Formats: sequence, C-alpha cells, structure tokens
Amino acid sequence: STGSNYISSILEDNNGLLWISTYDKGVYCFKDRKVIFHFEINDAKSIIQDHENNIWISSMKEGVYKISPFFYNHEHFESTGFQNSGIFALCNYDSTGLWCTNGKMLFLLKDKELYKLDFQQTEKSFNQILQVNRNLLFVGETGKLPYALEGIQINKAEKKILVKKVSQSPLVMNKIIFNQQSNEIRSFNQFFLYLIPQDGFFKKLTAKRIGERITNIYYNANNELTINAKSNYLYLNKNKVPYKELSCFNNKKISEHLNLDEKTELFNIEGDSLFLYRDKKFYNLSARFEQPIDLPIKHIVYKDSSLFIATSKNIYLCENPINILRDKPVLLNLIDINFKSIHSILLNEGKLFIASDEGLTAIPYSELHNSKVFSPIPYFQSIQVNEEENIDKKDQVTLISHQRINIAFGCINYSVSPNIFSYKLEGTDSNWTEVKGNNVVLQNLSRGTYSFKLRARKPASAWSEPIEFGITVNSPIWQHPLFFFSIVLLIALIVFLLIIRQKNIELARRQMEHQILLLEQKSHQAMMNPHFIFNSLGSIQNYLLHNKPNEAGVYLSQFARLIRQNLNSINSSMINLEEEIDRLKNYLDLEKIRMGDKFEYKIELDEKVESEEIQIPSMIIQPFIENSIWHGIANLDEKGLVTVSVNLWNEKSLQIIVEDTGIGIKNAEKYKTRNNPHLNLGMTITRKRLSLLSQKYAVKTGIEYSELIPGATNPGTKVVIFVPFLYGNTKDIS
Repeated sequence: STGSNYISSILEDNNGLLWISTYDKGVYCFKDRKVIFHFEINDAKSIIQDHENNIWISSMKEGVYKISPFFYNHEHFESTGFQNSGIFALCNYDSTGLWCTNGKMLFLLKDKELYKLDFQQTEKSFNQILQVNRNLLFVGETGKLPYALEGIQINKAEKKILVKKVSQSPLVMNKIIFNQQSNEIRSFNQFFLYLIPQDGFFKKLTAKRIGERITNIYYNANNELTINAKSNYLYLNKNKVPYKELSCFNNKKISEHLNLDEKTELFNIEGDSLFLYRDKKFYNLSARFEQPIDLPIKHIVYKDSSLFIATSKNIYLCENPINILRDKPVLLNLIDINFKSIHSILLNEGKLFIASDEGLTAIPYSELHNSKVFSPIPYFQSIQVNEEENIDKKDQVTLISHQRINIAFGCINYSVSPNIFSYKLEGTDSNWTEVKGNNVVLQNLSRGTYSFKLRARKPASAWSEPIEFGITVNSPIWQHPLFFFSIVLLIALIVFLLIIRQKNIELARRQMEHQILLLEQKSHQAMMNPHFIFNSLGSIQNYLLHNKPNEAGVYLSQFARLIRQNLNSINSSMINLEEEIDRLKNYLDLEKIRMGDKFEYKIELDEKVESEEIQIPSMIIQPFIENSIWHGIANLDEKGLVTVSVNLWNEKSLQIIVEDTGIGIKNAEKYKTRNNPHLNLGMTITRKRLSLLSQKYAVKTGIEYSELIPGATNPGTKVVIFVPFLYGNTKDIS
C-alpha cells in the first residue's frame, strides 16, 4: 500500500516491476508486492517506459525524471552520508571493504556498513589513501604533509574506526606507493625521492635528489621503481638510470600506470592517450577505439581482461585490451550513466565503485558486462531541395538533375552514447557510407529513380532497421530561345559592372596607398621618442660625470647604432624581420641600461618563421614595447619582464605578442599625468597603419589587449598584434 488516496498513474514495466505514481506521496516501485524503492517526487503524474526500458516520470513541479532500468542493481551512498560532500579518493581495505574520504574525514565501507574514522585534522584535507596492510594506512594530500595511521581497529557497536598511533611526515610528499611484495614504501616531492622504512616510518626517511622535477613514480612489470620526470629513469642500486624504452615519453607526464600482467603495462599519457607496452614495443590503444574519448582520462583500473576508463563525467569499458597485441579489434563501450565530477574508481567485492561529487556509487561487475545495449531509432528531420523547399512527411521527392537535396536526420537515443549514422543511395551505391554529422547533401544526380536508406547505431549496439524514402530525378526543361539572349545580355552587363568596379577598386587602392605613405611619414617622424633621447643623453652625461668613459662609449655606440637603424628604415615601408628584431634588441638594451636593470626581456621566434626571408611593416612593434616599459615596468617596485613572441598565424599574417609583468592597464590609469605624448601618437599611428594595411593586403590585422595575470596585484599586460608580411625583397603584394 502507498498510503495515498491520490494515485495518478500505474505501470508494470518489462522487468515485472510495478510502478505507482501518487500526487502526495511520490512514486513507489513494487516487486512481489513489496516496496523496493520510494522516490520523493512532488506532484508526480504520468509514468511511461521507452524502448530502452528507461522509466520516465512527469511532475507538476519538478519537470521530468528519467530512471535507468538497472537502478535497483546499483548501490548509491548519497553525499548527505559524507557530511554533504563528495568522495575524493578510494582505497581497498580488503576483499570486502574499502576506504573513502570526503576530503576531511575517512570512512570505511565494509559489509554494506559505513564506519567513520575519528582521525580528523583541522584545516587539513585528504585526496590520497594507501593501505599497506590491515594495520597501516597512509592518508594525505598532494603537496602536503601525509600521515601514517597504525593499529587500525573496527568498533562495530559504535560504527567507528580506531587507531592506536598517528604520526606525521616532517616532509611534504606528493604520492606514496609500495612494491608488489609490500616491503618497500616510496614517495617523492619535486626533486627528491624518499624511502619510508617499515619501522619508525617518517622518523628515518632516506632522501635521494634526482636533479629533475619528478611528476610520477611507479613500479613496472619487473617490480622496478620507475621515475617519470623530464626524462624517464629506472632507480637501480640507489642511482637513476635512463629508461631507454620509455624515451618516447620524455617531456610528457605519465598520469597513471598499470601492470596488466607479468609482461604487459598500460600507460595513461597526460590524460590524452593510452598505450600498451610489451616486449619493448608500444601499442597506441586509444588510436584503435572506434569512437574517441571526448574528455581527459582521469583514472584507469583493470581486472579479468576488462579495462575501466573514467573521465570527469563518464565510465568506459574496454574488453580485452590485450587483443591489440594480436591485431584483433578492441571495443570501447560507454556505460550509460552520467556522473558529476568523478574523482576516483575502484574494483572491490565484485563491484565497480565510483567516487564523485554525488557521493559513492557501486555497480555490479557482471551488470557492466551483460547489460543490453539498444539500437537507436532513426528519423528524418527535414528534406530540402535547393535549400528552399522543405518537404516533410513524404516518402517520395521529385527534383531536377541539377538541383541539390539536403537530408537532415536524427534518432531517438536516451543514453549518453553518441549516435553513428550510415546511408546508402540505392541506384548508385552498393555499400553503406558512415556519416560524420546529422545531414547528407546529394547533388548532380543523373536522371532516374533512387531510394535513400538511413540506419543508426551506438558504439556498442547493432545497426537499427533502415528507414527510407524515394527520389525521382527528371531532366531540366529548357525554355524559349529568349533565355539564351537574356543570358548573353546578363553576361555583358556583368562584364560592364566588373570593369567599373575594377576602376573604382584601383582608384580606392591608390588613395589608400597615399594615406599609408602619409601615415608612414608621420610614423618615421615620431620614431625617436624625445624623452628617450633626452634620458639617453642624460645617461651618457652621467657616465662622464662619474668618470666612466668606457660605459659612456659603449652606451653612445649603441645609441648611435639605434639612430642609424631608425634612419635606414625610413627608406622602405617594409623591413626585414631579422633587422627589426636586431633593432628592438638594441632599443631594449639601451632602456635596460638606462633604467638600471629594472627589467629583463625575451624575444622568441616560432621555428616556422623564417626571419631572414620575411619582411614586415617597419616600426610596428616598438610602440607597444615602449608602452610596456613606460606605463607598465617603470612604475613597478620590483624587477619586470618584457616578452616578445613572433608566431606564424597563416600564410599572410604574423601574430606578435608583447607581454609585460608591469602594473597592468587599469593601474596605469593612475599615472595619466605622466603619460608620454610621443607614445600616444605612436600608438595612434600604428592603429591607423594596421587598419589601412588590412584593407590593402586583404588580411586580418588588429590589436587585442588583456591582462597577463587577471586578478593579480600587478596583473601585467598582454598585447596581441596581427600584421601582414612579405617574402624576400618584395615591396608589395597588391
């Protein structure tokens, strides 16, 4: 009995379960006349079941609910049982239990009972749990001081876990692991590898400096300690030895590692790719999947030839990944359940446990292998001829041979698995063609009768029954001979308009070139910042007054060289990129000396950019560098950095990025009274030049401003400039 007098709907599903929806008590699920589940859904109304056996419940207040047909086989521990927090880490306790943590407290799930561990540190958090044996447990957080808990005991009466001794590491550690015999415990922190003794634990730590920043450690199939740093190493006889077989992963992070058997290893490379390793040979497992995994791979676990892969939202099952060694197909199935921020997965007691922001979920291992995957149901959304006629609910389409037909389609699919479509045009095609997307365009069909067939499937399902409609193609009907006269007249009119348009374009081009020349003349006149010249001469005078003739001579030589470079650039609107960079270096060196080493600078060139062959507009970069130094770096209390990066954007444009670690755009407003009129003039001219160059060369130009480090006290400034370029000694590309 539901205890309600307001029953709104009753349904018996395909599994023999009875569903009763009530207006005031929610929704009840009965099995053998007993309530097995009660869903607190306010103002529940209709209940239906779809072709995939999902149960759908409508509500007057809360919308529509979808309930998976496998819900009664799953166990879920809500976040309310974990202090309204998600679960961030899992670890096996034994074959019938596992540890988990909400980040603040430890919990033990054993025999379907949840026990709490009294150990809790104020203002500490945990995202790692490692049990070495039944009496020793390590807990901690990456980059923090871990704890060792000894003498673990279960108090079943109070549902608590007691520990006899708690000790804290004196050193920060990133991860703790142990070997296959559990007689060697290792950890690391940035540049140091640690050995944690079995007795005394953190009191007798042995540290070994590696010399490179360590990103991960693990024991390989031969039970050898492996270090993943900038390069990969084996740790043998207290020394690191280059791991030649893993040199292909140098400069890459090995996020996770599993030993599948005594000879086979699995690598998760930066969450992007999975590789199998056996007999000194690597196999790209990810490349063999029919459908790519669309989010970074966070966790992997393996048991009985089954590999479980977790992203932040979904779980995938890969059966027999070792088949890749024998060049057999490798299937990847998406488990039809969505999660909110998966943090860890673990196999225990015949179940797959998933830790997420929603709590702890347990799915029977057998269900993941035996669940039936239903085929989706395809349908035609629209049929358009020449993108004008919209033909709906018709099984026959007639068109002219030169017309194109656009067929848009979809399918009914209640799972999170992606849809895969294929089609066949009977009359021309003998095989099915897979489609990327949700539409097919047919054109230039010969006269005749065709049948367009469409089918759909999920990555792990069979193809659906095909749906179809007929297409009849007729020959074009030519009209009165005046049609040809009209065509000739139209062509003559178009030619006449093109000639007029070309003349207008030529006139506009000449006017634009004239404006460019005027702007370039103004730019060259504004080249040498008068404040810069005054300060530079002051620096030379200062060296002489302090009896430093050598320094004054060097500074004067560089200053004279810069003036000469600026004067030489007047002869051409375009300048060799290598010469421009040399002039910028000279300018930056002078400013650096003048400002007393108040900043450093870097100029970086994309390896695709041929600086000796490329010509760019002269004096296009310097105004932004001046702006960085005068408005950003000059007002800093500490030493600053100016970075100039030149990248190839496309075949016609360069992307130039000027970054500084100065006070930022907003803070610079406070110093308006000290603004340099020359800089403002130079920036204005540069913007106009870029605008005109964009029109002249038909390429994208522009300037984009942003903060380098948003939210920081001195956020710095990032300026991205897009400029055209020429090859060789070419003076123009118009």
